[in-house]
Amino acid sequence: MNEMGWGWSIGLAVLCPLLLAPPIIYYQCLTLKKVAQQKQDLAEANTQLQAALDQVDELRSLLPFCAWCHKVRDDTGYWERVETFIERSTRSSITHGVCPECRDRVLQDWIDRSN
Repeated sequence: MNEMGWGWSIGLAVLCPLLLAPPIIYYQCLTLKKVAQQKQDLAEANTQLQAALDQVDELRSLLPFCAWCHKVRDDTGYWERVETFIERSTRSSITHGVCPECRDRVLQDWIDRSN
């Protein structure tokens, strides 16, 4: 090759990085900005989802209980006795007893009726 051929090659080798680097760096910066925004959006979405899950857990912990007959409503809308619900939900056996307050009240009612 003659001198002009090598000079052109060297000039091209020097100019190519100078011409190509700024657009590449610009697009890398755009990509990094987009990734940062997507991470922020994802973090916000995760926060919203966690709040929704916390609310679902709170609602699940509520037990619909009839104030009059003391039955409990299950997930299907069926009302059943508290004892049945607890036995089915917790696999526990229910025994019955009388608390001291009820015992005293009932005994006092019996005494009042007998007098």
